[in-house]
Amino acid sequence: MGYIQKKYIRITAMKMIMIYLFLIVLMQLAIPTVTLAAMENLPYGYKRIAETSSLILYCNEQMGAIAVENRRSGYIWKSIVDDNVYDITSTNPRWQSQMTSMLILNYVNVDVGEGNLMQACSATDAKVISFDYTDNGITLTYSFDATKIRVTLEVKLEDNTVIYRIPAEKIIEGGDMGVVSVELMPFFGTADHKIDGYMLYPDGSGALTKYANIKKRPLKTMEYTWDVYGPKKVNLIEYEKREKTQKYHAMLPIYGIKNGSNAILAAVCQGIEDTSINFSPERFAVNLNRIFFEFTYRHLYNINLSNITVDGKSVSKIPVGIRVDKEMIKEDREVRMFFLDGEKANYSGMADVYRKYLIENNLIRKVIGNEDVIPLGLSLFMGIKEERILLDKFISMTSFLNAIEISQEFKKAGVDKLQVMLNGWTKGGHGLYPINWPPDKRLGGKSGLKKYVDYSSNNNIQLFFQNNFIKALAKNGGFSTRKDVVIHGGNTPVTDLEEKQFLLNPSAALRRVLNLLGSFRDVEETGVAMDGIGAIIYHDYNRTNPSSRVETVRKWIEMMETAQKENRSIAVEGGNQYVLRYADRLYNIPIKSSDYHITDETVPFYQMVVHGMIPYTAEPGNLSSDLTATKLKWIEYGCMPYFELTYQRSVNLKNTEYNILFTSYYLDWLRTATDIYEELNNKLKGLWGQPIITHDKMGENIYRVKYGNDTLVYINYNKRDIICDGYTIEAQNYLVVEKGGTIR
Repeated sequence: MGYIQKKYIRITAMKMIMIYLFLIVLMQLAIPTVTLAAMENLPYGYKRIAETSSLILYCNEQMGAIAVENRRSGYIWKSIVDDNVYDITSTNPRWQSQMTSMLILNYVNVDVGEGNLMQACSATDAKVISFDYTDNGITLTYSFDATKIRVTLEVKLEDNTVIYRIPAEKIIEGGDMGVVSVELMPFFGTADHKIDGYMLYPDGSGALTKYANIKKRPLKTMEYTWDVYGPKKVNLIEYEKREKTQKYHAMLPIYGIKNGSNAILAAVCQGIEDTSINFSPERFAVNLNRIFFEFTYRHLYNINLSNITVDGKSVSKIPVGIRVDKEMIKEDREVRMFFLDGEKANYSGMADVYRKYLIENNLIRKVIGNEDVIPLGLSLFMGIKEERILLDKFISMTSFLNAIEISQEFKKAGVDKLQVMLNGWTKGGHGLYPINWPPDKRLGGKSGLKKYVDYSSNNNIQLFFQNNFIKALAKNGGFSTRKDVVIHGGNTPVTDLEEKQFLLNPSAALRRVLNLLGSFRDVEETGVAMDGIGAIIYHDYNRTNPSSRVETVRKWIEMMETAQKENRSIAVEGGNQYVLRYADRLYNIPIKSSDYHITDETVPFYQMVVHGMIPYTAEPGNLSSDLTATKLKWIEYGCMPYFELTYQRSVNLKNTEYNILFTSYYLDWLRTATDIYEELNNKLKGLWGQPIITHDKMGENIYRVKYGNDTLVYINYNKRDIICDGYTIEAQNYLVVEKGGTIR
């Protein structure tokens, strides 16, 4: 064959290859296909249906499932389990069904009314009867034919976010069966111990379960649930038990997953009040870690025997059956899922993206100025009744004039910025709920109150009068045990075994706030501290004023909005997300988690979201068993220094219900509290109004916190000096390093 002929053949072959490659490109442009990364990680049947500059959304019509690709990293987040994730065939059919389901439906026979819960999975008990494609997503309608229930799930992309919605109007119940709850993507992003990662859940301040630490946990474990904003079950005894054992609910409606160098933060944006977060660690039924939201649509409640006495003791709450609500909670549910990668793929990045979401959507307000100093928080305990056989005795611990004297002493010592909360100032003192007015005469009455208010307003003291608007004691009267209290589904009041304590109906609680604000009209420059409303919500079957959990939140918000309109500052106990738009201060914010055996690390996730926006306090320093460790924890978690003090010595409280205040005499703590105030304002100057950008565990009992102005704070809890990042952090101390490396 001649040279010219060979050259012609080579040129023709090259042209053919170029034409072939060109056709492939045209085909890729014309036909939605998966990317190379998706081809490697997704089973057959997924097709690309929507995309943004950050994400690609895929759908598998046969499975009724979706997957999301992070375009920056190429990582695929799957909504269900496939063989690339786990050997599904090694599990029983029930778990195979759950692992391949987008939705799990929990339901009951509503006509029968008994709470016999049944379950159906979208993979095996439903079929997708419609796929409606849009420019940026897809709508899937699942028909659970055996139950005659249909559920519609809308999925759409928005920048770096995927939005999942279950519209209430598109949940169709066509027969006797009614929806109790829906579990959304219970195996989304699931992973085992072979993956470097963890799951974040909002237990207390925040907590992590690290996949790799599986061997440190018991062989037999369980599923854990955190109800958002407070327990679903309305039970006074259970509330008190949880307080004593320090078991926390979820203040924020979020969870996070970190798989290697990729992470997501999932947040409920609608239907928050009736949401739970479920976490199953590896070894619970299957060898996968998984976390997901469950949406409640009906409440179950006990039917109890009443007026039963055993051995002379009342046991009037013996359950004899479980019932279910007839009507479904008709609230839309929406979840936003934020995607992170690289250096942002951790709980710090999750907190950062969530803080920005709250700010952008006006769900949190900034009350701290960028140049503000750190205040010193004081709670002054004033009065309480000591119960005796014949006549109760009133114990005056701090009068209004005493409060002036205490404040003057702190001012003289150099504390320029004080926040003071008064506890037990009303008639009868602390704990006599629902008495919210007037001030007790033995503490100085209305004239004494007015004097302290005037002193505070003239001396840069932010003052809050503490009240509890949701608890009521039968012996104090002033409320109806039928019309004003929370009622169970069985038409009995929510109370303790002795029927001495009750929960007030949200409408009754709101009336008491309005009455107090009316009483304060002649007293300017005062704030109101509201116990409980940021820590708990509940539903109420009261026939006069029924209230769902959603409506209870609306009443709590109305309380705060009304106080704002009266130009009152607001302090709130607890940090449930709905208070962040209104509160001027948060108190009793946890700086720990529930310490479950699944928890590998407690983190300040909540504080990272809130710091620099709203002041918050944790436990009082004078009640700490180790003040040095508590101070370091305040610094690590960005808390305001805080002490609960009295004018009289705490020995006077030994026979009262408030004997927990075992050391409180203000002169014993004046110098210590002042020193801490001055130290923190000198060392942490300029950080009070800054967000916490990152929080890292650098070693055993040593942490590094980075603020928005690039200042670093190292905290060393060890009893020996530690070198970290080239800096020596002294034993049980901290080190502040400014941007550029200057040590304060």
